[in-house]
Amino acid sequence: MAPPRRPVLWTLLTPPSLGVLPFVLLVLLWAVALAQFPRLPDLLPTRFIPWGEPVAWSPKSPAYFVLPATGTLILFTLGLLQRLALRHTVVDGRQLHGRAARAVRHVLRRYLFFVKSALMAWFINLEFRITQLAYGTRESLGWDSYLVAGLLVLYVMAGAWIMLRSARRWLAWQDAQAATKA
Repeated sequence: MAPPRRPVLWTLLTPPSLGVLPFVLLVLLWAVALAQFPRLPDLLPTRFIPWGEPVAWSPKSPAYFVLPATGTLILFTLGLLQRLALRHTVVDGRQLHGRAARAVRHVLRRYLFFVKSALMAWFINLEFRITQLAYGTRESLGWDSYLVAGLLVLYVMAGAWIMLRSARRWLAWQDAQAATKA
């Protein structure tokens, strides 16, 4: 039996050599927040209606750093989950070994890289938009912020399905290899 093909979705959209990019984007997110905070006006937008217009404003406070803190928490949580998943390649309660495990790890690494990078880039975009709203140079977050969020959710769902399907194919290939050796 031939080994399964690599998953599609443009090989999950990730160049393998840029593993540090999500962390660079996280540092940029914190840099933007820290650089803008002293210069922000006294009132900041805190709540938005579905089409992005602010409906609640609050005094400037350290709550402005919730977005970078959330990004940090998400990035490190995904990193921890990635390390656990790379150590224990288990599909449907069964352990993958050898070539099958390497292939699944490779796909998982690429997938999570893209998810982390896209999420940090979206957070940077939101930080800029909230800052522009505070200065009064924008009237809303903009429809494109919601479009990016929706596309990110679709990618996460489609990518998870593709990864699971690929991992199950590799599991079947591993079982077929074990059956031919026995």
